[in-house]
Amino acid sequence: MPTLLPSKRSEDQAKRAYKMLSDFFRYGMNTSCCRAKILVEYFGEDFGDKKCLLCDICVDGPPKMLDLKEEANILMQMIAARYAESGFMDYSYDDSLCSDTERQKFLVKPNLRAFVNKIREQSQKFITTDLLWWKGLARIMEAKGYIREGDDKIHVQIKFPEPTKRGLEFLQSESDEGFHVYPEADMLYSMRKPRAYSSFSDWGKGWANPEIRRQRLDKIRSSNRKPRKPRTRKSRKHFSDTSTSRGRISAKISQKKSLLMDYVRIIFAVIGFSTSFIFVLPSLKKWQRQQVSIEKLRIISQALEHAEERVVRFQERHDRILGQICSYYMVNQDLEDALAGARAAMNEALEFAVGLRKMQLQILRSLTEVDAFHVG
Repeated sequence: MPTLLPSKRSEDQAKRAYKMLSDFFRYGMNTSCCRAKILVEYFGEDFGDKKCLLCDICVDGPPKMLDLKEEANILMQMIAARYAESGFMDYSYDDSLCSDTERQKFLVKPNLRAFVNKIREQSQKFITTDLLWWKGLARIMEAKGYIREGDDKIHVQIKFPEPTKRGLEFLQSESDEGFHVYPEADMLYSMRKPRAYSSFSDWGKGWANPEIRRQRLDKIRSSNRKPRKPRTRKSRKHFSDTSTSRGRISAKISQKKSLLMDYVRIIFAVIGFSTSFIFVLPSLKKWQRQQVSIEKLRIISQALEHAEERVVRFQERHDRILGQICSYYMVNQDLEDALAGARAAMNEALEFAVGLRKMQLQILRSLTEVDAFHVG
């Protein structure tokens, strides 16, 4: 509503204001006619067939014409069927799109939104078409004289469309001539908007495209809520008021409870330690015996190595003396004594080594659970 009008205005002033606002709106939605020509003709002057070559339409040119005969035809069928059933008109028309159960709703004067919803219900082809696009088509059909405003009040856009005689003739026409018009600005904007998905199958098809899948995943990630801050738990510690008898009693009780809990913790700790010690003690003793046996086995192994070395030395000495006797073919008392002493020392060292070997075997029999690393 223009603000230049007085606050107390007559009905004629309000109608003129709405008419001015409607003309201004149509001027902005226009996409086919030179804007300078519209302004000049609005003030009653003749602009001629020339172009200003300055406005956006003259510079960029009008958009591509579209054949909207199917859309205009189905919209006219809906409007004509509604008004004929409700008794507002006496013209003949084709109301095959309306069922008997739906005719009871026609008693109320329908608006353009109701017609668009009905079209979406009956035709899957137009289920995703925006209401803004249908408003532009209704404005084009109003300019051509096919529909008019059915309300007594003046609106900026057509709100309660009703068919005219020319519109019914267009509906009943059987010619193949198309309805070629220039789409207006709101229609172009509606067609450029991201199209809504009419079904889950259409939504699912987009996931096969890597670019669409990436865009959807980015949108989902950006729309996620921010992580909540961790809540700080309040301390449950209660400070009693010692100025009252009840507070002092509760303080003593809580102190005794805490002391009792400390005793209970100590008792459970002692019980747990004792139980674990009882279970571990046999294994500890067994491990200690194994360690002692392993140490004995190590000492005996070292002594056995030295004893075997002594046996080898005494045997070499015995062999040298015997070799001297055999090479010179001479036997005297000294050589016999030396040979006997070497043989006795060799036998003594051999018996000592055999004794050590027996002790080693006894220790090995007692260590049935010792692994090969400890034995070595």
